[in-house]
Amino acid sequence: MLWPREWEGATDPREVIETYIEASEVAPVEELQRDLSIYIYGSYKENQVALRQLAALLQAGSALLVFEIAFWIIAIAAAY
Repeated sequence: MLWPREWEGATDPREVIETYIEASEVAPVEELQRDLSIYIYGSYKENQVALRQLAALLQAGSALLVFEIAFWIIAIAAAY
């Protein structure tokens, strides 16, 4: 479950600065916000499948832990 994964989502600040601020024509703030929003949403969609898998594994692991604790309680109670 904690195995390393390839996550999408890091925005390179140098790329943003070179593209929008240090370009020959400085881009308006609205364009920067729009492009970053589209990029962030794309990253979210790309990571969504992996996040759902991790959530399902966490829920399954939690259920198994509950069963294990219940079986330990039954085993201890039966021993006395």
